Amino acid sequence: AASSFVLNRVLDTSDGIPSQLSYDLPVGTYSIHEKYDASWINLPEITCETTDEGDDPLVDSPDVVINLDEGEDVTCTYYNVLEQGEITLVKEENPPDGIHFKFLWGSWDLPDYYTFWGERGSKEGQFNIPAGITADSDGFVYVVDRDNNRVQKFDLDRYHQRMWGGGVASGTDTHELCAGFCRAGTYGDNDGQFDQPQGIAVDSSNYLYVVDTNNHRIQKFTSSGSYLMQWGGLGTTEGLFEYPNWIAVDNYDNVYVVDQGNYRIQKFDSSGAFISMWGWGVNGGSVLETCTSGCSPGISGSGAGQFESAQGIAANSGDLVFVADSTHNNIQVFDLDGNYQYAFGVIGDGEGQFNEPIGVAADNEGRIYVADKGNDRVQKLEADGTFLSQWGRTGSFPDEFDQPAGI
Repeated sequence: AASSFVLNRVLDTSDGIPSQLSYDLPVGTYSIHEKYDASWINLPEITCETTDEGDDPLVDSPDVVINLDEGEDVTCTYYNVLEQGEITLVKEENPPDGIHFKFLWGSWDLPDYYTFWGERGSKEGQFNIPAGITADSDGFVYVVDRDNNRVQKFDLDRYHQRMWGGGVASGTDTHELCAGFCRAGTYGDNDGQFDQPQGIAVDSSNYLYVVDTNNHRIQKFTSSGSYLMQWGGLGTTEGLFEYPNWIAVDNYDNVYVVDQGNYRIQKFDSSGAFISMWGWGVNGGSVLETCTSGCSPGISGSGAGQFESAQGIAANSGDLVFVADSTHNNIQVFDLDGNYQYAFGVIGDGEGQFNEPIGVAADNEGRIYVADKGNDRVQKLEADGTFLSQWGRTGSFPDEFDQPAGI
């Protein structure tokens, strides 16, 4: 039998008529949290009843805990005359799970199901400043654990599969894989070792490309974490980088690298062979140019197609490349050859405005998603910059962010 959670919200205690929402939940232990506007507070008067006669009574407390067994139904009623706020159920397990119920002006929104996991640390499933994130066609999620100098792999149920990096199993300076009792990676420049990696991208064969920022290189791995190859190095000519940060792969498995310190974008094939680059002055001039040989570093600035602090990059299904610039607070759009198309966004906290945009991702329908770091939110937009929706705000609870980066 299915287990269910029913929440009765009494808007007016004098007539006792509740607003009700019912939702089927997996078995487990949940804690309930409530929020008004921007402040989390303890629940006011709440009473819960359960169909499991063996459970202890559920009474008022700052953190109400529900133990939901198979086939059990739990009904909670809380009294609150305020007309807007939020209820969140957090499943107390590792990794945690959550169901988010929102109500506004007395009417319920449909529940949004989401999941979240992680905490600060160096064990498997823990992070120390996570950066890039991507998912492959088999449904696995990869997270660049920047300050732990490693990449972690999870399934869609949030369970840790493995990690790789220098010494993640034994603490050596060599590339290692680890599935349990893991540790932070050692930093260095050996094959498969990292020094503050950042961006990550996957191609159609599920090969992974990781930006090894402080080593000024790109490393390529299989989906199981086996080291394959690398390219790059510190420099200003084609194929070399100065603090690269983010990376993208297009529909043809071409690889695009944000060469941040050189104010340009470089394009490679999947084996790391240089194809071209673009940026102001990369071919010796003083305007937006493309270059295929004898290339120069770009010139920073605020012109069309010019970069000041280029960050996230994504290629969509419409063969467009989107580059976020956290100084310009905009997204610049190019074709696959680096020809400038248009830009959108200005500084601000309104719809379609940005405050230090970082990560950019694209879906199968060509729409883009931007990690709006300074506004602690994610924005969803059409390829032409038309605003569609947003979510998030400042904080550490579900549906909240603290300077989001990768997406």
